[in-house]
Amino acid sequence: MLLTSKLAMALGSLVPMVLAYGEAAASNISTTLVNSTAVPGAYLTYKQTEICETTPGVKSYAGYVHLPPNTVPGQDYEIHTFFWFFQARRNSQTAPLSLWFQGGPGAPSVTSPVSENGPCVVTNDSTTTELNPWSWNNDVNMLYIDQPVQVGFSYDTLVNGIVDEVKSPFHIAVVEEPTKGNFTHRGGVFASQRNTTITNTTMNSAEAIWNFMQVWMQEFPEYKSSDDNKFSIWSESYGGHYGPIFADFFSRQNEQIAAGKLSNDKAKPLTVDSIGIINGCIDSNVQMASYPQMAFNNTYNIKAINETMHEAALANVDACTKVTNACHKLADEKDPDFKGTNDEVNAACQKAFNLCFGTVWAPYMLSGRNVFDITSPILSSFPPKWAAGYLNRKEIQEALGVPLNFTGLSDPVSQVFNFTGDFMRGNALASIGRLLDSGVKVTLMYGDSDYQCNWLGGEQISLAIKSEAISLKDAGYTKMVTNESYSGGLTRQHGRLSFSRVFNAGHSVPYYQPETAYQIFKRSMFGMDIATGKEVVNDKYATTGLKTAFALDTKAAPELLPPAGQEAVRDCYLWDVLETCDGVQKQFIANGTAITKDYILLGYRLENGTEIFYPGKGQSGDVSPPPGNNTAPGDGGNPDPSPTKPADAAAPTSAGARRHDLMAAPPMVAFSVVVIVAVKALFA
Repeated sequence: MLLTSKLAMALGSLVPMVLAYGEAAASNISTTLVNSTAVPGAYLTYKQTEICETTPGVKSYAGYVHLPPNTVPGQDYEIHTFFWFFQARRNSQTAPLSLWFQGGPGAPSVTSPVSENGPCVVTNDSTTTELNPWSWNNDVNMLYIDQPVQVGFSYDTLVNGIVDEVKSPFHIAVVEEPTKGNFTHRGGVFASQRNTTITNTTMNSAEAIWNFMQVWMQEFPEYKSSDDNKFSIWSESYGGHYGPIFADFFSRQNEQIAAGKLSNDKAKPLTVDSIGIINGCIDSNVQMASYPQMAFNNTYNIKAINETMHEAALANVDACTKVTNACHKLADEKDPDFKGTNDEVNAACQKAFNLCFGTVWAPYMLSGRNVFDITSPILSSFPPKWAAGYLNRKEIQEALGVPLNFTGLSDPVSQVFNFTGDFMRGNALASIGRLLDSGVKVTLMYGDSDYQCNWLGGEQISLAIKSEAISLKDAGYTKMVTNESYSGGLTRQHGRLSFSRVFNAGHSVPYYQPETAYQIFKRSMFGMDIATGKEVVNDKYATTGLKTAFALDTKAAPELLPPAGQEAVRDCYLWDVLETCDGVQKQFIANGTAITKDYILLGYRLENGTEIFYPGKGQSGDVSPPPGNNTAPGDGGNPDPSPTKPADAAAPTSAGARRHDLMAAPPMVAFSVVVIVAVKALFA
């Protein structure tokens, strides 16, 4: 058992998930192949894509970097890493390059370009897309990468599999023969599902991505760096581990190249210009104490736990810190390179994970609220999930040149990272300090309604960074000006380090506040001040104002917030039954009485054949759901479906407020599983 079974199910990953399986994977795909001279035995395949980014003259390419066994020490399997590259809409030849890594661990990055911060958003038919005016490729070349291996469209070897979408949508059962399946059991082609063929720690994954980038930067003919192999890394959630550790590893590899100590004499330096982290979980010792506070004393005036639970959770922080420090001490002695190969270290760090999350984080789960947005219930269809159905369409897979089905969470990756205790290893914070001292820009962006990697913990991270060059302690908070009519948050900045609290935004900020997220990203990428975007930043630049962002807020009036376990509207979506459908709706799906269109549950059929539609979902004479479907808080919520969220008193009215605009709403959360509907059983 990797974790205690209940905690493993509830915690699966740090991100909202999108589960998707089904149609047969694409085959007979034509791609261009380039053999690598940078990494022995590696090669690259790619094709130009005509989907999503339809701006005239702007090109995009999807493909794989294929790494042979033993590219990374201890790797006795192939690694086929999927990427999707988008040219900048403006000045692509001179525009900077940024990588994007989704978190999890186990969540794919490929959802982000079609939903979160990329060129398009999938509409609610799961088939068509609309251009995103706040796409991050407006002025930056964007490279989205599914990693580690077995995440998203990345794979080791391919197998046939089948998924029970209703009962265990995060688990793929491997079968010998291709299986189409049925309405609830969906067959497809997937990565191997073996937990022994995964780069099982962030550090091992960093080595794989280092080799990926050696191949991609040197061999991919459709992009040539105009600035000496320089790029930025942006990431989200568990990306609070990925971004800093990857960039720090690249820096140390560059030192090895300069000293002539790297065995591969074809390798070239990879220079990281900046890292950006959105609602990142970075260091548990620093951030753990923020969970009880966020649950009990937040700027939305929501009491997700009572005072007794709050005090008990705080009382457990010391024990959490003690076992976490024991994990660190043992790792320093027996696994200093964070390889995950020492069973004693793995057990100690896994113990710390279980204790900390089981006693400090978990009380919130009894509230019936969503860990990614405290203003929402556990079941929610915002952010919309439409990208799941889109990416599993055969014609889309053919357009991308992928030979397997899309999955929104890799269960094996999530499990092996839990097994090695990777989350608790604690080296990401030190990496940020070293990066700052080496001249790398660091941008921290946190939505203020997220619980999972909340802004209170993020603020503490920003103050705990040990850097000889930069500190935020003497800077103050100022308004973050999104546009002439709207301030999207508060920011504190000193030189190349900034921390921003974004108002009315959950875990994945670009879904909720697309313009604000875009402006923070763009200003960081081009070295401008985060607050206004008008001043070139140097080491002397510092914002002034209050030392705390807590008292300055745009919180919604408590009486206008949705009660826990309820929301005004919700779609039950067949590609994400776990997060969007209540128990009654699952029964309709399982027993074949569900009425659906475009993977959305419209209603159900009675035994006599009468069709019952949810309000707004039928042709005429809509019939309300039967009594008992409006369930109690924490038991599933109102099944009345629709992809929008209820407005609150502080809802922005600018173009940046995608959260309350159906037409602009991006199609799904690219992060993965963390909550099961029956989470109350966690501490039964």
